[in-house]
Amino acid sequence: MGEVTSPSMGVGMEFQMAQEHNIPCIALCRKGVEPSIMITGIPVTKEVIYYTDINDLSKQLEETLQEENDK
Repeated sequence: MGEVTSPSMGVGMEFQMAQEHNIPCIALCRKGVEPSIMITGIPVTKEVIYYTDINDLSKQLEETLQEENDK
């Protein structure tokens, strides 16, 4: 999981390392911002959660993780 609202070499490197080890990722991004294609285009990025504030993010993240747990 990585916060991708602002471009960051560190987060990009973490997503690349996840790709090398086939670890699924969730990208977190503020609504109104489009994350880099390097994040959205990497196969391990399973979902991008667009959020407005911390409460919205918490709710969406909990729902996403519950859905994955139910599979």
